[in-house]
Amino acid sequence: MLQDLHYSVRLLAKHPTFVLTAALVLALGISINAALFSIVYAALFRPLPVQAPGELVYVYTVHPLQPDRPTIVDSLLYEYMRDHNEAFTSLTAHWGVTHIMTADGQTDSVRGEWVTGNYFDVLGVKAALGRTLRSSDDDLALTERSIVISHRLWVRRFKSEPEIIGKQIQLAPRSGDPVVFTIVGVVNREFKGVSDPWTPSDFWITSAQQPLPGTRNNRFGCVVIGRRAPHVSLAQTQAIVAEQLEQWRRTRPSAPGPEALKPHLLVKRANSVRTPFDPSASVVPIRLAAALTVVVATVLLISAVNIVALLLSRGVSRSGELAIRLVIGASRWRISRQLVIESLILAACGGVLGILGARWLLNVFRASTPAPFALDATIDAPIVMFVLVVCLGLGVAIGVMPALQLGRIDLRSGLPGTEIGSGRRSARRFRQWIVLPQLALSLVLLLVAAIHVRALMKIELADLGYRTSGVVIVNFHWRMEPLDRTNPTNVKAIDARNAERSRVLYRLLAQRLENVPGATVAALATWLPLRALPATSYSAISQEDYLAGQPASIGTLTISVSSRYFEAMGMTVLRGRAFDDRDALTTPHVAIVSAALADRLWAGRDPIGHFVAAKNSFPAVGEKIDWLQVVGVVNEARPVLQDYGDSPCIYTPLGQQWRMGATTIVARVAGDPQNGIQSLKKAVNAADASAEVFKVQTMRQAVAEILYPRRMAAGILAASGVIGLVLAVIGLYGVVSYSLAQRMHELGVRVALGAARAQIIAMVLREGLTLAALGSALGALLSYPALRVASNLFVSVPVLDVVAFTIVPLLLTAVVLLACYFPARRAASADPMDVLRQL
Repeated sequence: MLQDLHYSVRLLAKHPTFVLTAALVLALGISINAALFSIVYAALFRPLPVQAPGELVYVYTVHPLQPDRPTIVDSLLYEYMRDHNEAFTSLTAHWGVTHIMTADGQTDSVRGEWVTGNYFDVLGVKAALGRTLRSSDDDLALTERSIVISHRLWVRRFKSEPEIIGKQIQLAPRSGDPVVFTIVGVVNREFKGVSDPWTPSDFWITSAQQPLPGTRNNRFGCVVIGRRAPHVSLAQTQAIVAEQLEQWRRTRPSAPGPEALKPHLLVKRANSVRTPFDPSASVVPIRLAAALTVVVATVLLISAVNIVALLLSRGVSRSGELAIRLVIGASRWRISRQLVIESLILAACGGVLGILGARWLLNVFRASTPAPFALDATIDAPIVMFVLVVCLGLGVAIGVMPALQLGRIDLRSGLPGTEIGSGRRSARRFRQWIVLPQLALSLVLLLVAAIHVRALMKIELADLGYRTSGVVIVNFHWRMEPLDRTNPTNVKAIDARNAERSRVLYRLLAQRLENVPGATVAALATWLPLRALPATSYSAISQEDYLAGQPASIGTLTISVSSRYFEAMGMTVLRGRAFDDRDALTTPHVAIVSAALADRLWAGRDPIGHFVAAKNSFPAVGEKIDWLQVVGVVNEARPVLQDYGDSPCIYTPLGQQWRMGATTIVARVAGDPQNGIQSLKKAVNAADASAEVFKVQTMRQAVAEILYPRRMAAGILAASGVIGLVLAVIGLYGVVSYSLAQRMHELGVRVALGAARAQIIAMVLREGLTLAALGSALGALLSYPALRVASNLFVSVPVLDVVAFTIVPLLLTAVVLLACYFPARRAASADPMDVLRQL
């Protein structure tokens, strides 16, 4: 084996161009497979970064009417399970939140978790600096609130400040009061929380110390995490928590309704849950991950076939060497083993280059990933093991075919002094036909990629009803005066002061936004129609339908906007008027409705002057309804992803709102949108010192965040198609070059007998055109079932796209002819006398 290895290395070292070409071909296939496997592994399969993750389970509540949507557990039930624990060695709970963090004069929106004090002890997570939270931090009487931050936040936001322990920061809900917290620890680099692999947690605080307005409250819905006792199986755990639920219900007032409709508890292994707060959600849809894996595996298959073609073609030129070795006594097994070792060396070289290529692709992936997404996809031990297994499999697979050629070697024609490798028609056809699968699979990849990219472009180029270019979005948080809910008298007075401050802030901001340098128009809004209707959307009812007792149930979004909002968004008022100074707190309440809502509520009638209301349920008898008079109709503002159709909307004037809370500024900026960002920030800070900007982005960046998953999938498909085409061209070029090298005698005779060089080139191009036609026909047949499977991966696409089915085969044919032309021209330019002298 060592002799064979030494001989193979020495032999391959004499042909560096061949080795480099083969290694690069394999590296193209391996790199994209390793990169995608790294992404899928990080999202779906990487074990939780905790101690003994196999012992952890989640406990959820399941409602019989929604059996496929497990949800949170009541905190009182969690406390009962904790105090009557029989199935777990320890029990903890957590819940994900987003807060506004202020530190060192800067404000950021950060994602974190409310947890119980024993959270880190149950998970077995240690601190890199300071300490983690502990059970004593659950004490409601504590005057100092403790917070643990992630290693990522410590590096990114605090620049790895060594004296971070003891530093004080402020946290506030987006519509609540700021609360001072003291940093007591930084967790280790590996632990990023267990909430979601795409959105790591940046901080952890106890539920007892959550920054709720006015008071601390540890009553909240939560996700329960338990560490199973070693002797208790998952089925036993399920039975025990079911019994605990029944015991807890006996201590509570009985709820009305049939027993069959009462919720029950579900126990799930923690490693099988990737999004604990919404376990039915797909981090990466399994069907999409499987389809993309098949696509990139096809690229690897093309690489392998490519190398087989190169080795078979090279085997023709090595027939003399192999014949001599057989004549002097080498066994066919010994030579076959050496050929497999050569292919394993090539696969190893391709694997090394593939890992380097995968690292580069993952760097591109991270650089192109918007800020809200932060999947930790890296080249670690499982990825290296994956590449190793792939290289071993490829090495053996691509080494078997040349080894099978040994049985076809003619010892008489293979010896020196005879016609070695005469370029027999059968061998030439075999080398040509091995290119057909590459061309067909490349066509399939290109068609799937082209059709999905065209569908994504259709989404990106669709008319949303508002501008996305030259628009800046500024999200800011306004700190209200804290409410002391223990004193009802003060609550009313403080609430009135907050409302007045809110109106003053609105007026000051509206005035200052009129004069922001670089901004041609700016406005305020409580929501932007970039996404589909949220789950908390209301139902719109018209006054006529309400009085008739038959209101239409139309899901609608309600947005409060300032007077120049429609101008800033580039929307058009189709009927009536826009909001203006007439729409104040003391004037009759008005609304502007979207065209879709107007058509559904007042079909065939002019909606101006009619009354509408937005309610989350049908109004009770005698309930006071805030009817809004319709003064205008605007064009439909569609979400970026229109999978759920239009989003009917009711717009109300911000001047008639009592309080603002978290609000968004939308500004149209002349020139580079980045130029107006600082001016907009200054306008917010100048209006009220307590107003803090926590996120600034352009409208295009916001759209990119929404489209990111689809763009990523389309990018993988497009890259796979292009790489597949490049590999097919390399394989075809190699096969044609070797085939023509073996046919030099024949071509020399043709030229000597009067054949023109153009005729030689045309003959080779005809063969290439035949291959392209056959490959396109086979690829078209394979494309239909592939497109049926991939038709709804991440965007709905047609199974038959005439443009794609026309352009892609033409592109493939042009590239095939180009790959055949250069070796044909080189062969046709050879001196026929030199060729004839070798006969």
